[in-house]
Amino acid sequence: MRQNIMIMNTPSLANAKKYSNIKEIIINDKSSAIAAYVTAPENTSKGVIHGTPKYDNQEDMEKSLVNVSYPTILHARRMGLADSVVIVFEGFFVPYFVYYRGAEYRCFLHKKQYERYTTCGRIGHWVDVCPQPDSKKCRGCGVLNPTENHQCVPRCSLCGKVHLTGDKKCKERFRIPYLLKKRWWEKEQQQGDEQREMKILSNTRATQAWREGYSPENPTEENANATQDRGGRRRDHSRSFPRLAEGEREGTQREPRSTSRSRYTRQHRYRSRAKSKIRATTSPQGQFHEGPGGGRGSRQMVSWMGEASGESLQSGSLPEIVAEGSTLGQELNHIKKMLEQLTRENAKQRDEIKQLKEENSKLGQNQLRESTTSIALCSRILTPAPAQESGVHAAKRRAEEISPVENEDLSKPLENKVENMLGELTKAMQQQLAGLQLQLVEIKQRIHSIEN
Repeated sequence: MRQNIMIMNTPSLANAKKYSNIKEIIINDKSSAIAAYVTAPENTSKGVIHGTPKYDNQEDMEKSLVNVSYPTILHARRMGLADSVVIVFEGFFVPYFVYYRGAEYRCFLHKKQYERYTTCGRIGHWVDVCPQPDSKKCRGCGVLNPTENHQCVPRCSLCGKVHLTGDKKCKERFRIPYLLKKRWWEKEQQQGDEQREMKILSNTRATQAWREGYSPENPTEENANATQDRGGRRRDHSRSFPRLAEGEREGTQREPRSTSRSRYTRQHRYRSRAKSKIRATTSPQGQFHEGPGGGRGSRQMVSWMGEASGESLQSGSLPEIVAEGSTLGQELNHIKKMLEQLTRENAKQRDEIKQLKEENSKLGQNQLRESTTSIALCSRILTPAPAQESGVHAAKRRAEEISPVENEDLSKPLENKVENMLGELTKAMQQQLAGLQLQLVEIKQRIHSIEN
């Protein structure tokens, strides 16, 4: 009762309507005028429209509002004597536009103002419910019972700027709507959940990397320089002595040696480095390769002597095996063997195709020769003995008329056989090539997934 406000809660809608019609209450034989209204339930949201006719009462406003294609309108009431109407929607969504008496009105999200009373200067109530109407307080500086000629520098108690408390210029005079607070809470909760998931993932990845990196089967670059002493303990030579800075290096230069000795040492050093790099690049499967910094890496290297002689890595060559016990190295080795086998089979099939083509051409030539000889024999048999000139001419004509037909009859079966053989060969070749292409595609996909 400090703010002269009473709150009543009831599950019955009929009782709530009756309570909202109360205009006066009696306490200790003293009557007091009140203004009762129904508050919105929890699962609702509020919107405001401006510029409505002032002569409409609450029933007219609720009937005039159209809720087609909008959230369900539960309640509407006027804000005092102004032309603004507060609309209560079901759910947590406020539409951008509302139709009132056939006209379209822009609907804004309802922002409740901080209640303020200019006489007492306190926040949280209006004039009609002021608990201390006799006490006065300066609205600018907050001094109790100021004089008539009181002058001060105003300071807003809401935002702290130089203006009266609750002035129209103040941007903090509106309360933050519950919808916005709820969205902020949900967003913060979602971000917190995502951050927790990311932390869990990073921790799991770190533990996996630590286990894989420090396992005895798969050492990494960090422990590549570490060695074991006689007692079995690991000793890291890379961290035993700190590196000198550039200035210290320049200041600690040795005296120059003789030219012959320095040349000999340089040549010997270059040869030893070249040998070590060649050994590292030509190492057998299951060993590590020497990296550019002297450590162990997983990429294929070419020595400086190989580069000087013109050697380079082939663009299509696969990388060497990384470790003997690692699954990645085994898969790469298996894929490399499969590729080599496929290339060999492809070369064999090409040779077989060439041989078949040569045999096919030879068979065609032999068949053509046999057909020509058979045609010549038939023509000799058909030619009659020499007789009169008229008879000779008639026999020649008959032979000429008969020979093309027989020639076609003899050549047709041979051509059909050749075509059938060629068709079978092409089909077999196409099937083999399709199988090879599918195998190559699968191998490429596996290589791509392994590299990623």
